[in-house]
Amino acid sequence: MRSSGTVEELLSEIGKVPAHDVGKRWELWVPELLRLRGARVGDDIAMAIVLDALLAKGFYPDGFTEGEGGRTYRYVCEE
Repeated sequence: MRSSGTVEELLSEIGKVPAHDVGKRWELWVPELLRLRGARVGDDIAMAIVLDALLAKGFYPDGFTEGEGGRTYRYVCEE
């Protein structure tokens, strides 16, 4: 997996996931180095933006796994 990427790429991936499909599980690879609009952004800011997009689709965090160069976050649709 890549160790760098953009918040815009993550939001694009989230945009492909059907909303409000209760019970659906989904995983998202999040690189450790992220940029937003071309500038380096902290993990806290990036994950707040990502989580906001997922919550709007009914997905809630369900853990993560550390990987080389980032994390795989797990989500489950609850509404």
